[in-house]
Amino acid sequence: MQKVSKEYKSSMKSSLRERGYIMISFGLVNQEAQSKASIEHGEFTYFSNTNNIFREKDDSIVYATLEENFTKVDGSMYFLPRKNECSYYDTGMISKDIVSDGIYELVINLNIIATDIKGLTIHFGENYPIDFDVITSTGQAVEFRNNNKDIFTTEEVFENTTALILKFYNMKNAQSRLRIYSIRFGYGLLYYNDSVMGSSLDSYVSPIGADVPQIDFQVQLKNYDHYFNVDNPKSAINFIETGQEMDIYYGYQLPDSGDIEWIKGNHLLCSEWESDDYTANIRCQDIFRNMDSEYYKGMYHNDLAVEVITDAGIEEYYIDPHLKTLYTKNPLPKVQHKEALQIIANACRCVLLQTRQGAIQMKSNFIPESTMISNGEEWYSDISNVMKDTEKCEYGTFSQNYTMVNSAMYFLPKNEEGILHTGYISREQSNEYCIFDNNPIVTIIQEAACMY
Repeated sequence: MQKVSKEYKSSMKSSLRERGYIMISFGLVNQEAQSKASIEHGEFTYFSNTNNIFREKDDSIVYATLEENFTKVDGSMYFLPRKNECSYYDTGMISKDIVSDGIYELVINLNIIATDIKGLTIHFGENYPIDFDVITSTGQAVEFRNNNKDIFTTEEVFENTTALILKFYNMKNAQSRLRIYSIRFGYGLLYYNDSVMGSSLDSYVSPIGADVPQIDFQVQLKNYDHYFNVDNPKSAINFIETGQEMDIYYGYQLPDSGDIEWIKGNHLLCSEWESDDYTANIRCQDIFRNMDSEYYKGMYHNDLAVEVITDAGIEEYYIDPHLKTLYTKNPLPKVQHKEALQIIANACRCVLLQTRQGAIQMKSNFIPESTMISNGEEWYSDISNVMKDTEKCEYGTFSQNYTMVNSAMYFLPKNEEGILHTGYISREQSNEYCIFDNNPIVTIIQEAACMY
């Protein structure tokens, strides 16, 4: 289920529909460089963090520092702790010196053999550099002047390089430090209806969990100005790699407003591509198709599904908390990671899926046996009824602003005989400030079960 606006829901019920849209987003990212690159030791502030600079990161956490036209007093920035006093938030890379005091140089080692990189995307934040150069290990120098974007991007090809040297000259604000939140070796492409000639999406889910679920997506794009021609060494088609991420969005024009409401369709991985003088065809697939390596540990583990997923190098996943009560003493056979997950899913009576965001998901396909207990309830309360989907009765009491005189409530009997079907009512009552002296606690206990 997707969360949509009331206007969207209303339009879906009408006999006439508005126009639909599609948006394709994918990045030409050099994945090997992205995973192996590192920042050389340099002049950074003591609260900098260069370890995660090659991962996706935003600029939501910023320390207030004494720089010109930088610090805000609207509650959006954080006070900076003293050096070595505690751990710091990850605020990216921050230069130690003010850039206007001299040229600031940053060296990025790719830690791979010489390669071509098409495009560069750098998230500088709102105080971005205006003038800077990017120099390769072979001496290729590209000058960028009058930059006016906090997220800088270029389609320039940096050829046959093992490192990139960035030299910064001027910032948007004088007397300020350079900040970099993330760096991507590549850039993003975005295509809408006018560029998408056709698309198809096929999904397969075994009703008895016999096979791993599959998703296949194909899109045909217009080859404007031979942008995807293979014989062009700087063509985008030559920089697509297996496993690069693609996001598919579907849009719907809301009636009477002209606004387009976008819904994420899927997050998939590129598998094949081809092009001619007029079109480019790109095929994508689900995350499970790339999990072909074998899982050979086979041992019993407290979090067996997590062990398999992390061993496959997957970071994004969701496992139903109900599965924590299931256990096994049997080892997994030597199979592919995706097959190991399917075995676990079948044994646990749960469903193995990929979410629209591209994350692995294991959800229970059953309601576990559960009981509820509390730290105190009234004599006419029945906490066991909370787990039942039945209508509950309410008794009128002397609680403030609670009892109604519209015949919807019942008088309390003198004893426990004849108590109606009630839910949970805490023994503790809140005081005049609506606060409990002893907080009511309700605990759900799920019975453990053996997987197989």
